[in-house]
Amino acid sequence: MEWRMGNISLSRSGPRALVLLLTGVVVLTASSCPRGGEGSGARLPASSSPPTATTRSETAKTRPIEPAEVELEVVSPKEIPAYRELRLKLALNLDGKRYIGPLRDVYGEPAHLFIVSADLLQFAHLIPEVEWNGLFSSTVRFPAPGQFSLFLLAHPEPLAEPVLLRQDFEIPGMNPQGPPPREKLTDQIGQEITLNLRPQGELRAGEEVELILAASRTPVGDPLYLAEHPPAPYHLGEAYGGRFFVTMIRVGERRPRFALLGEESVVSAGDNTFRARLPLTFPGPGRWKLWVEFSFGGRELTSTFVVEVGEGKK
Repeated sequence: MEWRMGNISLSRSGPRALVLLLTGVVVLTASSCPRGGEGSGARLPASSSPPTATTRSETAKTRPIEPAEVELEVVSPKEIPAYRELRLKLALNLDGKRYIGPLRDVYGEPAHLFIVSADLLQFAHLIPEVEWNGLFSSTVRFPAPGQFSLFLLAHPEPLAEPVLLRQDFEIPGMNPQGPPPREKLTDQIGQEITLNLRPQGELRAGEEVELILAASRTPVGDPLYLAEHPPAPYHLGEAYGGRFFVTMIRVGERRPRFALLGEESVVSAGDNTFRARLPLTFPGPGRWKLWVEFSFGGRELTSTFVVEVGEGKK
């Protein structure tokens, strides 16, 4: 069972705008994997890390953030278990001090929290509550043991650009890592909703390509009852001030890319169906997993796809 969304209600705000891949995001990482990642960085205080996980903070080799040094701190809980609902509290530190100042909106929200398992089977996109003391808090429940990454996307006002902060950790327990995801261009949500993703041309690294997303809903139940009592039709709604929020991660990496697609992406929409064009650019070749979030029939849904991207033209 794929854990696609968390249990936080997501607020919807902001204009309907077409915003392609978020550029200018400075990525900071914190890794607990045995091999770790590249880069030098400030180490998280031991008291802020779950005792069940070895946590190390590293700064990826991207453009420096001057004059501030940014860190992600896990304030609580001290232990992160599987299967249990808990309140996760995170802090964003600038130059060694907890930041409690204003935040600029990113995709119509003060902050976004993404939780992704290392095998890309588990995924959640939450809008954390920003507390008076600067903490970002969300109620979460990890569905299984294993390796996970937390990503906090925010834009503190003193910084010129948004930052994507990452922390990797492992929840102990028996849960063998799943196999690498295979190409997947059709998704089924429940028994009623079917989605198909059709690339309009060859997928090549560094080249924009249009992907057509088609969705249809077929109500399930007794045909005679449905004929006498047809359910209300589903219609496409808003998601994060747009129509579709796309998260993309290349298999073997732990660096998400994002796209918010607005009204311009909708080709057609009617009762129990819609068709949309998703213009996306994949930065590198390989196998990519996509999570497409949208609102359909008043329900916040996430559909997943896996695509193969070839080498770009030289």
